[in-house]
Amino acid sequence: MVGKVTKSGVMNKTVTVSVDRMVRHDRTHKMIRRTTKFLTHDPRNVLRTEDVIRIKSCPRKSHKKYFELDVILKRGWDGLEFDRLHPNKNVPLLERVKEQQKQQKQAEKAAVVAAAAVEIAKKKGKEEQVKKEEVPLTIETPSTSSAVSS
Repeated sequence: MVGKVTKSGVMNKTVTVSVDRMVRHDRTHKMIRRTTKFLTHDPRNVLRTEDVIRIKSCPRKSHKKYFELDVILKRGWDGLEFDRLHPNKNVPLLERVKEQQKQQKQAEKAAVVAAAAVEIAKKKGKEEQVKKEEVPLTIETPSTSSAVSS
């Protein structure tokens, strides 16, 4: 679910996230915006008011906390200021998460290519051994050559 942080800094490692949804009114059939507030776990205390985030369901952390931070989609002004003041904090911004996933995929591809190269090398080594075994080694000795000629 995607929502906006409406309250942060009041509780340690907890923020309030408002998630909007559109519903149709029964009688007038107009679209109405409904807002639901969720207490969300912020393990690194990096979220600030006005940040747009994606939250995911998790095992219950407390009486009312059922969600945790998945990724920050957009930083609000307070969040940008926080990033400037605390550059060493590992903030899960969407761009960084995508870059990490891209690097992980590249590493997996490299591992697959390396494994395939090893398999090919093994097969080539076995083929060379088979070729060496198939070639008969005939050494003519003088006793066999004289015996054949007589």
